[in-house]
Amino acid sequence: MTDRRRGPADPWTGVIATWCALWLVVGVWTGYELWQLSDLGMTVAGSGRALESVGTALESLAPVPVVGDRTAELGAEVRANAAQIVSGAGEARGSMRRLAVLLGLAISLVPSAPVLALHLAVRRGRLVAAGS
Repeated sequence: MTDRRRGPADPWTGVIATWCALWLVVGVWTGYELWQLSDLGMTVAGSGRALESVGTALESLAPVPVVGDRTAELGAEVRANAAQIVSGAGEARGSMRRLAVLLGLAISLVPSAPVLALHLAVRRGRLVAAGS
């Protein structure tokens, strides 16, 4: 089977196109799922803000004579840890989103690029040989 415009028909073209499309779908799907996991960072940040309000409440108990000054110290520690949790959650969310993009691209391109490059090189060689 020969097409004058494209040269000899290659039965592997469809197989390779399917292979590349499959890995493109798997890569996009993986990236999307990881992107969705980045929303856990918002949940962790919400927990950190809740801890901050607990720390504030503990600090407000400092003037109570029975409880003592230790409560204010504990409240300050809780608020400091809460601030670190909120900060870390934002960083984790950004890192997870970058990972989603990079891993999605890697899964799409790593299995497909070499196969596609080899196929195109062989096809080009055949076209050049057919043209001479």
